[in-house]
Amino acid sequence: MKVIFTNISQSRTIQLGKETVETGMYKKSVPEGIYLTKTGVRNDAVIDRRYHGGVEKACYLYGHNNYAHFQDKFPEAPWEIGMFGENITLDFLDESNLMVGSIYALGETEIMIFEPRHPCSKLNFRFESNKAVKEFANSPFPGVYVQVIKEGWVRPNDVMIQKFSGDAIMSITDLYREKMKKSIDKKKAEAIKVTAALSSTSGKQQIIEAAEKYVREQLDGEGSGHDWWHIKRVLDLSVTIAYQYPKADLFVIKLGALLHDIGDHKFHNGDHTVGPRLVRDWLNKYSVDEVSTEMIISMVKEISYKGAEVETPMSSLEGEIVQDADRLDAMGAIGIARTFAYGGNKNREMHNPEHAVENHADFESYKKTNGPTINHFHEKLLLLKERMNTEYGLDLAKKRHQYMVTFLDQFYAEWDGKR
Repeated sequence: MKVIFTNISQSRTIQLGKETVETGMYKKSVPEGIYLTKTGVRNDAVIDRRYHGGVEKACYLYGHNNYAHFQDKFPEAPWEIGMFGENITLDFLDESNLMVGSIYALGETEIMIFEPRHPCSKLNFRFESNKAVKEFANSPFPGVYVQVIKEGWVRPNDVMIQKFSGDAIMSITDLYREKMKKSIDKKKAEAIKVTAALSSTSGKQQIIEAAEKYVREQLDGEGSGHDWWHIKRVLDLSVTIAYQYPKADLFVIKLGALLHDIGDHKFHNGDHTVGPRLVRDWLNKYSVDEVSTEMIISMVKEISYKGAEVETPMSSLEGEIVQDADRLDAMGAIGIARTFAYGGNKNREMHNPEHAVENHADFESYKKTNGPTINHFHEKLLLLKERMNTEYGLDLAKKRHQYMVTFLDQFYAEWDGKR
């Protein structure tokens, strides 16, 4: 599914029956793309937020392939792109294959399939026919409203790629049919199913948002380089890597990335049991399922670097992805800045040529090290490239590794007065 048009509108006043009403139905293509926020499309006119816009209907998608059905029925209509009031016109959309609650990457954004569009009286006006609403209601082409999980730009030629199916049990087409039926019993039965599917995925998103809030409250303003922004970078990198591995569980990855530094041993007198305990308590508070909880706890236990001679394998693909992201944030320009921030925070010398580099043989000796900051590059950071778990992580690590090598070459030359 590829974006061929991105559309927004300004408010327009129309005569609907005996009423004069405002509408944002008249979308116009904007070739530069549109910016999706969690409550709607930036600069797009939304008049009645009971039915359009807001968290549950932030953006409306429609398939250009389905235009033909209505063009055959209404050949005299003033056809143009955005005819259905959609913000995004895709080259192809099959509502029967869109599962409620599934998550897609689209441009810079991440969106969740939420619900079909219901027929709107303004369709009759737009199509210049009093039969348009009925035809739309009877067709299998309602288009889809999505929630925006990650904000960002969507532009023409961006491709919509599924990243997470969750526990979704109903397609947009099935949901639309049930909502259009007259049978109250069937509507109630299917509503229960849909609620279960939505609560599974939407509930997970709420847990992730709660974790973001919790971690930011704990680490905002921390001065050693293990602050909230470190967590945010690891989260974003983890998601970037995870997109290369569709089978990976994004829910586990996101929570693991967010919680991996809570109770870090470096700030609890070397006690590495604090983090897993705090994380388990938090996960239990939000009733995270047992399988996900154990995966995240294992991730927190296993993720840390424990010394040059200590192997640190992860027990899941999700753990490998988060560990790669965490280690990448210790490399390159960011890694250099964080290293000196931590050294300053711990009142360590920047460099002391008389203090030899140590290749720690166990975690206990690594935790107790208090060598000069520059030694940390040789004791850990320059070793990380060869410890990447994923091919994608390794590709990113190679460039960051070389940046550190170049920095150290210049550092030592300046230290010795040669440059």
